[in-house]
Amino acid sequence: MSLDWFENYLVCPRSHSPLNLEGGFLVSAFGIKYPIIGGVPVILLHDVKQTMGIIENSIRRSQGLMGDPRVPELYLESLGITEEEKQGIVALSKSSNSRVDPVVSFLVGATNGIAYKHLIGKLDDYPIPDLPLPRSDVYGPRGFWAIEVKNSSRVRTEDLRSLRAFGEDYPESRLLFLYRGKERTRQHRILCVPCEDFLSALHPNREIDAEF
Repeated sequence: MSLDWFENYLVCPRSHSPLNLEGGFLVSAFGIKYPIIGGVPVILLHDVKQTMGIIENSIRRSQGLMGDPRVPELYLESLGITEEEKQGIVALSKSSNSRVDPVVSFLVGATNGIAYKHLIGKLDDYPIPDLPLPRSDVYGPRGFWAIEVKNSSRVRTEDLRSLRAFGEDYPESRLLFLYRGKERTRQHRILCVPCEDFLSALHPNREIDAEF
């Protein structure tokens, strides 16, 4: 992410004024400075009570007041994990066998859910699903897909609002709504399909059927 993006989209949380880049800081119109650490701005107020200890740690690290010396580039003090897990990250960071960032490997249970508990510290690849969507250009003759998933057992009008708006902006798109129900219907160009049916139709290295 470019530094220009910070100036264009971030504001001071105290004064709500624009921020300008000055050296390694983003500075408000009132002179309040926010450090940029490892390419990431720390837009936190240090003089208010924080709700989480790791936020305090992030602020202190940005001020140069603390930092885990074992692997400082991984910011262990701001992860909110046990010392045993930190030791695991340190050990994994020194290994040349892992293809996965050691922090990601140990946080996978917290970020992806309990189903990944057995893979904590043992990931051999990033848990990113590979959905074989058709290859198409945004403005090409085949259009493109817009897919929304809802944890609902029925299709409600309000659930389709965002897809309908997307379809109005991109009339060449194919609109697909996935839900937990059993009925397959079409409403306002939107094909509503049970999640189970959609997932069962997916096959490795094969495009989604044209009917979807």
